[in-house]
Amino acid sequence: DGHTFGSMEIGVDMISSRNITKEFSKLGVKLIVVLVGVLGVISYFLSGFLTRSLDRLIEGADEISVQGPGLMIPVSGKDEIALVTQSFNDMSKSLAQSYQVMNETTERHKDLLDNLAERDVMKSAMLSTALDAIITIDGEGIISEYNHAAERIFGFSLEEAMGQEMAGLIVPEKYREPHREGMRKWHETGEGPVLGNRLEIEAQNKQGRVFPIELAITSLDLEGRPYFTAFIRDITERKEAEEKLVAARSEAESANQAKSRFLANMSHEIRTPLNAIVNLSALLLDTPLDPQQKKLALAANEGGVALSTLLDGILDFSKIEAGQMQLQVHTFNLHVFIQQLNALFLPLAEKTGLEFSTHVDPRVPVWVNGDETMLRQILLNLVGNALKFTPGGSVRVT
Repeated sequence: DGHTFGSMEIGVDMISSRNITKEFSKLGVKLIVVLVGVLGVISYFLSGFLTRSLDRLIEGADEISVQGPGLMIPVSGKDEIALVTQSFNDMSKSLAQSYQVMNETTERHKDLLDNLAERDVMKSAMLSTALDAIITIDGEGIISEYNHAAERIFGFSLEEAMGQEMAGLIVPEKYREPHREGMRKWHETGEGPVLGNRLEIEAQNKQGRVFPIELAITSLDLEGRPYFTAFIRDITERKEAEEKLVAARSEAESANQAKSRFLANMSHEIRTPLNAIVNLSALLLDTPLDPQQKKLALAANEGGVALSTLLDGILDFSKIEAGQMQLQVHTFNLHVFIQQLNALFLPLAEKTGLEFSTHVDPRVPVWVNGDETMLRQILLNLVGNALKFTPGGSVRVT
């Protein structure tokens, strides 16, 4: 009921507790050692796994640096290392595609550069071997290209011409201001009267000699800057030849007129005695003659008529040259015409020891329409040459 009767002491045996503590300490050390060992083994295997994956990534990076991108590393699992490996593969694939595009572009650029180099060599060869002078100027009229033919034609070397204003170098003084005005107009309007046209104008060489040239200019745009290329040909010799040709033509026309006057005068002078021969032989035929005399008189008369016809042809020569010759067509007896030819050439053939004969087929009409005078001239030439160049035998007109 709340009354105190005395006091009591209670204690624990410390020896037992110290023994128990020692046992637990030994057991704890063993557990710690075991746990540390287990953790060490786990860490070893885990670190080996991580290290192998990282080593594979490092090796892949090294291979890419040497052989180029495109390497794929096997991916296993879904942990962070697997994600990193997959990202590495994606990067390698993307780089491989980029490298392929870059290589293709590089090859195309290389081909373009090779083509440009070849074209540059070809252009240089063409410029150096061209017979015409080729000069290129920029929009300010400054020379930027000047070939060997230009050096030969104008006398200025490449070093002297490059960077100089073309107007002050090869354009004669009287054309310089119009040339500069044309350049200013082109800058304002983009138009030039000489562009695309072939002109004949004058140029000036290093010695100051002004000579005729043929000029063609074309414009081009390079990297946004205007350039003009002029093709220039020295036509001094051609102009001299043209002047000589004009002079020769004038002399020929004068000579032709003199020739025509000579032929007209000669024909007129010959006609008078020839008419006397024709008329006298005709009168002689009206007199009593033996057959041999009549034959000779008839041949003389017909020869005179033929010669008179030739004179008419000479007078018509000027008409032939002028393109005004016209055939005189009328009806004539072809059979009698051939008989007259026979009578005319038979004495000449007998004199040279040749046989001469004519033959007209019975089916050939007697009366024909044509130019008897022209036909007589043709046959006189043909038969005359035949008798002249036939050494022996016969000549026959059929």
